[in-house]
Amino acid sequence: MRLLSYLLLLFLSAGVFSAQANSCEHHFSADNSYKSSPPYSKKFIETHSTKQFNPTILRRGDIRGIFLKDLDFGFVEIFAESLSQYLRKKTSSNQPHVLLAHDARIPSAPLSDLLIEKLLERGVHVDKIGLMPTPVAYYLMETHSLDAAVIITASHNPKEYIGFKTVLNSNYKTVNSAIEINRIILENNKEQKSGPITNIKAQTKIIDSASSYIEALKTEFNTLSFDSFVLDTSNGAGGPIAKKIFEAFDLNPHYINLTPDGAFPNHEPDPTKINNLKQLSQKVNETNSEFGIALDGDGDRIVIISADGKIIEADQYAYLFLPELAETQDSK
Repeated sequence: MRLLSYLLLLFLSAGVFSAQANSCEHHFSADNSYKSSPPYSKKFIETHSTKQFNPTILRRGDIRGIFLKDLDFGFVEIFAESLSQYLRKKTSSNQPHVLLAHDARIPSAPLSDLLIEKLLERGVHVDKIGLMPTPVAYYLMETHSLDAAVIITASHNPKEYIGFKTVLNSNYKTVNSAIEINRIILENNKEQKSGPITNIKAQTKIIDSASSYIEALKTEFNTLSFDSFVLDTSNGAGGPIAKKIFEAFDLNPHYINLTPDGAFPNHEPDPTKINNLKQLSQKVNETNSEFGIALDGDGDRIVIISADGKIIEADQYAYLFLPELAETQDSK
């Protein structure tokens, strides 16, 4: 049970480690490249940049809606202006510094490239980690002491959805930070305010996110040992780094749906729905595995099933975490 709790912590404890990431260029190898990125032409992007959006996309914790119906490429400029305004006020800096990641959804990478352009125009420095699960973005934001992290993702929603998840550094975060950003978005949209293009020269760089995150996990958990288990990453953003993590611990699970694919061809990236666990359950049974793990589209939601295909409920997770939490509190 203690080992299983460690495994859960691998995916759920991002942001608590102290290791620093080194800046360098990083690319996934060909076998980890993700599929279904359409060639959005410049004309297509210009045609679908209306700056009109459905206000219902502005949720309490993030921004999410159906792409090209509730929001389009034009929303990026409104978001960039609103985020830069908010960060300059919150950090008292003319040059805020953010980290940017995206999931495997079809429009995510093009939206990411456009957001970088619009943030740089507004004097915001951007560290780009590309296709990467949300927990890694949280971790790097904190360890690099960046002002905020933006993840372009619609999490566990169907493939038609897209979204923007913004998390502030713990030095600035407030309970209502997402609501405050959304309020600025509404105000800017009402006033058709695009914001001045600053003459401040901001920079962007690509950082190696995988290696430092994995090293932090190795330092924190040291060793792991399991006979057999199955991992379903739902063709989401978590596949490539999950494989690297388990290789670092000399573990070789049975993988399914490992390659990121924004079309989500095998099932929706929502492991909380029973229908989306059928493939995992079958694989657990076929391989006589101890358990199976399913991740959502951006790798921050986890469901575990037992050898007989039953879902391990959240209160059982809590029970597994208790010894670790108790040790942490005792050490303080």
